Amino acid sequence: MKIFLILLLISSYSLAQPKTQKLCSKDVEKHCSLVVPGQGRILECLIKKESELSGECQSEIHVTKKEILKRNPCFIDILTYCGEGSRQFGEIGKCLDDNLDKLSLICKEDIKKRKQKIKETNPCYNDVKKHCSDVKKGMMNIFACLVSKQGKLEKKCEADVAKKKAEYEANNICLKDIKKYCSEFQFKGKDLLLCLISKKDQLEEKCKENVSKKAANAIAKNPCVFDIEKNCRNIKPGEYRIFNCLKMARKELSPTCGEAIDKKLKLLDKGKSKKKKK
Repeated sequence: MKIFLILLLISSYSLAQPKTQKLCSKDVEKHCSLVVPGQGRILECLIKKESELSGECQSEIHVTKKEILKRNPCFIDILTYCGEGSRQFGEIGKCLDDNLDKLSLICKEDIKKRKQKIKETNPCYNDVKKHCSDVKKGMMNIFACLVSKQGKLEKKCEADVAKKKAEYEANNICLKDIKKYCSEFQFKGKDLLLCLISKKDQLEEKCKENVSKKAANAIAKNPCVFDIEKNCRNIKPGEYRIFNCLKMARKELSPTCGEAIDKKLKLLDKGKSKKKKK
């Protein structure tokens, strides 16, 4: 069962902050020149290279790390055990569950508290455990499972699911198109969006606009988000596995993803050239 959704707070701290940028500019060039900027990746790189940083930058990164840890005690464990892919696709809860024995004490305590809070506040806690423990992680996947079990749920969960389903349908401008073209993916987040994109020319105008906006937002966060779903869905994140999968599927990639992969390859080649010169 999904234990909780952790937001990786590293993205809240950016080298765009003048002080950090000034103190760490040389360290970025030295240690993180091959890292593609965005989504906190350079800061993550500096944290992993903390012991090798210059004095001023090391002090600044140490302070930043402490600030993040106050808000997310599992931050270091996430960097250590959960690849970027798992963080992008909402698989952090599963990743931490899979590595529970290796986690730091403060992270384990935080997970324990969060589990207890969910148990106390989630009317469907017992039903998720009973009916949906084998469902692929993700809030919408769990919700889809609960909807499919209506009539078998505990009274409080039954009422909660019925209410949320009604709200979802009342506020969803794509409901008609979903029922017409993508009913099997109705509550399945990214799978539903992919289905609607594939039927884009047949959608009602308002739904089409909504789908285009959601797709653009997803691509802005990760240029390869849909290409990963299409070509590398079953690849385990981490150790460049998804990147290598996309590289192998280069001819089938969308223009935005292809551009991002080419940019990353150029950076890697640049890094190799620098090493040879040394």
